[in-house]
Amino acid sequence: MSETTQAIETSYLLRIDRVGSFQIVTGPRVTLGGPQSGATPETIQILGPLSRQHAEIRRGGNGYRIEPVRGAVRLAADSISETQHQGRLLAGETQCRLKTAYELAGGIQCRLTVPSPLCHSARLQIDPMDRLRKPVDGIVLMDRLLVLGPGVQSHICCRHWSRSGVLVYQQGEFLFRSPIGLDGAGEGEKIDLQLPQRRYVHIDEIGFYLEPLSE
Repeated sequence: MSETTQAIETSYLLRIDRVGSFQIVTGPRVTLGGPQSGATPETIQILGPLSRQHAEIRRGGNGYRIEPVRGAVRLAADSISETQHQGRLLAGETQCRLKTAYELAGGIQCRLTVPSPLCHSARLQIDPMDRLRKPVDGIVLMDRLLVLGPGVQSHICCRHWSRSGVLVYQQGEFLFRSPIGLDGAGEGEKIDLQLPQRRYVHIDEIGFYLEPLSE
C-alpha cells in the first residue's frame, strides 16, 4: 500500500492558549473502555471497572446512538421527566438522549451535548473527568466543524475571546476561521488560519497546537 492511501488519523489533541487541551475525534464512532495497551486512538480509556470495549457511541444521519458492547450501560437520567426510567439497562443499540447521563460502571457516567445547530458535532462529557487515562479538559466528537468562542453554542468555550470562530475539518486537514477582531462598525480582518500538525501557530492572542493521538 502506498503512503498516499494510508488511513487518515481520526483522533487528535488540540491545545488552545489560555483555554486547555481537548481530544477531537473526527471519525463516526468512539469506544468507551477501561485502560488497555494497544488501544485505538478512537478509544476513550477510563480508569475504572470497565471492560476494554465497554460501550460504543456512533454518529449517523439521525444523530448519535449508544450501544453496550462488552459491558452494561444504564440510563442514569437526572431530569424529572425521565426519573421513572432511571437505572434501566440498555438492551442494545439505542438512540442517545442528548444531555441525558448514561452510567457505565462504578459510578462513571457519560453524556452528549450538541450545543450548535450548525453541525452534528457533540461534546462528550465523562463524569468524573479525572478518571480519563489521558487527561484532557474536554472531548469533542467532530462532524466537519466545531464552534470555539465565549458563547453558549460553543463546543469549546474560550471565555476570553471577543467573538466565536469555527474549526473546519476536511480530509485530514484543519482550518480555523473567525471574524474575531471586527470593530464596532463591523469592519476588521477575518482569520483563515491553517493548523498543521505538531507545530504551534498563533495570530493575535489566539494560539493552537495540534497533534495526532496515538499510542
